[in-house]
Order: sequence, then C-alpha cells, then structure tokens
Amino acid sequence: MTNKNYTIVYMSNISVENILSLILVKENIRPAFLFQSTFFSKNNSSVLSELNEIKKMFPELIYSDDYTNYQGTIISKKKYNGRSNITNEEMGKILGYPCYNDFNSLDKSKQYYTIEVVATSINGKKYYILTNVCQNKTKLYEFKTISEKAKQAFAKEKYKQLIGNDTIEKTEVFVIKEIPTQFIINKLVQNKDLSEKEKEKVSNILFNFGFSIQLQLYFTEEFQYNNPVHKGILLSLLLREINDNLTPFFPLQNYPEQDTKVAEITNQFEIDLIAVLKKTAFKSFAKIRTTVKKHA
Repeated sequence: MTNKNYTIVYMSNISVENILSLILVKENIRPAFLFQSTFFSKNNSSVLSELNEIKKMFPELIYSDDYTNYQGTIISKKKYNGRSNITNEEMGKILGYPCYNDFNSLDKSKQYYTIEVVATSINGKKYYILTNVCQNKTKLYEFKTISEKAKQAFAKEKYKQLIGNDTIEKTEVFVIKEIPTQFIINKLVQNKDLSEKEKEKVSNILFNFGFSIQLQLYFTEEFQYNNPVHKGILLSLLLREINDNLTPFFPLQNYPEQDTKVAEITNQFEIDLIAVLKKTAFKSFAKIRTTVKKHA
C-alpha cells in the first residue's frame, strides 16, 4: 500500500490519537495499545471496519481479542489470545502504563495525580497519547522518557503520511494535581464554598456516572450550592462515587445486557434528579437569604 493510500485511510475513520499510539507500539516505545469502541463489541461491523483499516496501516502488529475479561483489541508485538482473567491491573501493565500498580491500591482520599503525555501539532491541536492516574510523582521520569522518544518517532519521514497534514511539533508531560472527592465532601459539610476547580471535579464525577452533558450543564449554570436540599443531594452523589456498588462489575461492557439496563436506569435517574433539583431550587436571591437566615 502506498503512502497516498495511507493518507486516505487516516482521513476516513481512524483518529490521529489512535495512529500516534500505534506508532509508539511499532517503535517499541509502548508495549501495546488497546483499541476500544463505543460499541463495546468485537463483532460489531463498525468496529471490524476500523480494525481492518488499522491492520492495513500496521500489518506487522498482532491483534488479540480472544481473551477473557474482554476490554478491546490488544494491538502489540506479542500475542494475548487465549489468555484468561486479564485483570485491570494486568491490562495496565500490558499497555505500558507506568503507574499500573496504583490501579487497585489508589487511595483517593489522599492527594493523587493524573499524568498525561500530550502531542501538539503545528496547527495547535492536542492529542492525548498517554494518560495515567498515579498516587504520587515517583514515575514521572518514565512519562518524560516516553514523551522524548515519541517526539523522535513522530518526526520520522515514514510516518508523516500516516499522520496527515497535522505534523507533530512537540510532545509534553503534564502533571495534574487531582482533588479527592472526600476533600469536596469535607468542604460541603463544613459549609465552605467550592472553588471553580472543585466544581469542575464535581462535573467530572457526574460524567463518570454516565450522566449526559445536560445534567453537567445544570450543575454548572443552575445548581445552588447554598441550597441545603441541593447540597444534600450532591453529598449523596459524592458518597456514591466513593462507594460505587457497581465497582465489582467494571468494566461494564463485559456484561452487555446489564450495561444496557444500567444505562436505562442512569437515564431515568438523571431525569428524576433534574426534576427534584428544579422543584427545590430557590426562586430568587431574596429567598436564599431568608431561608439561610431561618436555618442559621
């Protein structure tokens, strides 16, 4: 296949982020890449179509999707078909995440970090090629090594047509200091105001629950943090995030029928939640001051 055909494939279905990640596998910078789809099914026609295009781009790599605890197609130079019980921690190791050991032991009541390797193109577009949650920054040097090697790989002439016109200009490592959910709970209980960063954390928690952008926007624009009913609802959601009873079933795509049912329940939960928030919302700032005074 010519470079011209590579460009056509890139422009059709495969994202630049996926292509960059696969280049890292080919160059032995990362041991594997996990190709996932929103369809969560290895037999879905759209998934098979994308995989076929990827295989044309990277025919020398091995594609494994016949293993238990299926999470996606493992693309590597090593075969994983036939493996049983690949845990989430093992998957992190297979994929080359520096902090894979933190997966099961991460203490989110304490300070922790999200560390990202980001490639930036000459057009200013950012591509997240590695994101890992870590308890501390002791493995930061490994992220920096991946970043430096990635920059050299992306600059190779043989990959320019794969990436298309969006040439990678630089790669960087970003360390994000995360806000533990328990920290937000403590502030709410102590009647302290949340910062904008802490409110963003609330929005991320709602996203991870599977709620739509509509509910996230409601919390951004209309949620009343000074409203005791609203605050109580939020505290319940935050406690659920810490003590999620669905955790033993993650990843949920391993249970397709239950996953569908959970999505239906989550959708109805969101509808009911917004309805209650609207019914209990203060109608004016005067009402807020009156109610707060009565509860003082």
